Amino acid sequence: MSSNVIRYDGFYRGKVLKHLNNGLLKVFVYGVYPQSLVSNADSLPTCEQAAPLFAGSNNGNGMFSYPNIGSTVWCFF
Repeated sequence: MSSNVIRYDGFYRGKVLKHLNNGLLKVFVYGVYPQSLVSNADSLPTCEQAAPLFAGSNNGNGMFSYPNIGSTVWCFF
């Protein structure tokens, strides 16, 4: 039985285009998104980074850092 659904299993190289609130990002993923979206970050889906939590507090807030704009990152689905 064949399906027309495209699956993106594995890791893909991406480029960080924009920082949002609470560790969310806009990342262009090579080979997944059309090249025309590399210049329009707002058209991309929002990404959540899988960064390790390295500090916290009693109020539930932790610390994280964003990768620099233009950084190459690995993305997975």
